[in-house]
Amino acid sequence: MRFFALGLLAMAACSPTGPVAVFPKSFQFGFATIAYQSEGSLRGDGTRVASNWSEWDELGKIKGGQHNDHGNGFFEGYTTDLDLAASLGANAFSYAIDWARLEPAPGVFDDAELGRIVAIVQAMRARKLRPVIVMFHWVTPTWVQSPKQGIDLLSRSDRAFAEAFVPLVDHVVPALAGLVDDWLTFEEPYSIVGAEYLAGLHPPGKFLDIKSSQRALVNLMYLHARTYHHIHQLDTQDADGDGVAAFVGFENLALESVPLDATSPDDVQAAKHFDYIVNHQFMKGIWEGDIDVDLDGRADNLKTDPPEGHDEELRHTLDFIGLNYYQRMRVEAGGILSKVAPFFGTPHLDVREYDTTLPHSDRYWEISSPGLRTVIEEYSKYGLPMNITENGEADLDDDERPFYILDHLRKAGEAIAAGYDIRGYYYWTISDNFEWNDGIEPRYGLFQVDFTKPNFPRTRTPRAADVFEEVAKRGAIDRALWDRIALPSYPVGPP
Repeated sequence: MRFFALGLLAMAACSPTGPVAVFPKSFQFGFATIAYQSEGSLRGDGTRVASNWSEWDELGKIKGGQHNDHGNGFFEGYTTDLDLAASLGANAFSYAIDWARLEPAPGVFDDAELGRIVAIVQAMRARKLRPVIVMFHWVTPTWVQSPKQGIDLLSRSDRAFAEAFVPLVDHVVPALAGLVDDWLTFEEPYSIVGAEYLAGLHPPGKFLDIKSSQRALVNLMYLHARTYHHIHQLDTQDADGDGVAAFVGFENLALESVPLDATSPDDVQAAKHFDYIVNHQFMKGIWEGDIDVDLDGRADNLKTDPPEGHDEELRHTLDFIGLNYYQRMRVEAGGILSKVAPFFGTPHLDVREYDTTLPHSDRYWEISSPGLRTVIEEYSKYGLPMNITENGEADLDDDERPFYILDHLRKAGEAIAAGYDIRGYYYWTISDNFEWNDGIEPRYGLFQVDFTKPNFPRTRTPRAADVFEEVAKRGAIDRALWDRIALPSYPVGPP
């Protein structure tokens, strides 16, 4: 029966008059948001949350000296965004909680904040939005990481970081178990180590600190695994009535890795190496239990810090994989990292570094919708269900984004028709928010936010919101929508 249904989906996708893509009835059309980005660093009483990111803000490290006090107003106005998501036909909503708000001191929990999170999830349920809770997204209390004080548990050789996180899991999960079945342990290990220890863009602001980046990656493996095990121990309530009490994954920044020069054997090899690094090295740890520190594809070097090896605690700690897919990465064998172990090559994520005539977002990220199919095929080797947990484009003018959304949804639909187990698509994000060290400049939201006004009013985007709504409510991309929105190619030139 399954293959008969897949055959019907494939026929529909290929028909010149029928739908371009059809999604299963259970498919999750959702939005993703993150507490710090949408809520800022101030509490309801106006006091400041003590976090690595609030300190980074105070140190003047945000672009243009911006400050993230309120995000986009989600802290008090979350029902507005939930209403907007539901109005566009969404049936799911992902929310990353803020560790620093919840546990300001070791073992000291803010139960008022936990109660607010419970209220947010209840509000999701009231609007028929399936809740997805992300346990950790980059923000830590200052007792865990403090750029001012030089505290950093994440880069230590021991397991202090993971051990510090487990009490938060034990405190939060029981409060949400009756409301939530879908959990994500954390997001994007290489975004964390790349920005924090290699590029110096995020706290603690280290540059090419290879040792710290290697330790941090392993510590994140243990944070993930221990969070996975504790969620399964604590959440035994089936909130959705589907027979599954806890469905636990993590989100990886999935990148299509291609050579900068496709005719160069060295660039081709470098692209393969970086594909392994960003897409599979961490998966190797949490799925196979093999800790590869020196990024050579093996786990047999006892001289690394920490030593490589196999650990059953890490193995098979996934129920599904979350793919955060935005862009293509081009890799050269030369460049600034060509002689830096363990990279031996240089990745490029900004078209200004190689070719501005290629299609790109306002952040100069190269657009490649076929890359979504590429990473889906790559990650399918693990035999796990997948969610596209983030996908979106920063596009202030909203001229490319309608096609970007439709194009990527089509690729997801075609992958489903080909037999890949894709459960959902979450657009980043419902309303403009604070994009980390870039502040409010990148505009991803399907609702534009006026950050100059205290109530942060929202305005629906001219076209992109319409595209999401039409697909979500139909459960399909029909031919008329495709013909109306599709472009022969993405516009190029300055954002």
